[in-house]
Amino acid sequence: MSFNSLNFKMMKQFVNTCFVIACLLLLNIMTISAANAAAQSEELELKAAFIYNFSLLTTWPEAKENLNFCVLGESGYVGALAKYEGRKVANATIHVQKINAVEEANSCEILFIGSSENPRMEHIHSALKGMPVLTVAELGILDPPGVMITLVRAGNRVAFEVNHHSAKSAGLDLSSKMLKLARKVK
Repeated sequence: MSFNSLNFKMMKQFVNTCFVIACLLLLNIMTISAANAAAQSEELELKAAFIYNFSLLTTWPEAKENLNFCVLGESGYVGALAKYEGRKVANATIHVQKINAVEEANSCEILFIGSSENPRMEHIHSALKGMPVLTVAELGILDPPGVMITLVRAGNRVAFEVNHHSAKSAGLDLSSKMLKLARKVK
């Protein structure tokens, strides 16, 4: 066997080994990405369940035929909330919609405000002032103005804090059960 032929075989074996390693790394990255996506999806579903349960524990000043769940900001919540579409809460039918501006929130009973909207929280608060819209947001800034329920991470769990004063100012009655379950009530 000549030196060139041995060198070629070693080079071929090296390339094959590198290819196998690259494939294993790619598979590992894809598995981690899929696990992260699944975890994010589970968290969205959990937060959507919280929002649905908030609707069960809130009384609006007037009985409604429809209970509109609106999402301002992150659209992933629209999909997570869609499973509640058509369900009844106190004889009102749930409808889920994405809105693009707070000015569209006048038909909403619950408004989920995504963390992407944090820079506009003052504007959102002033636009909704006095309207019976239950506002729910993720903690992205400390003490978001006018937000009635803030979803927070407590370790590896999701919890919520309630601004009872803001809810009462908007004419909403929050159940004592909700207030007892809240991590913090203001």
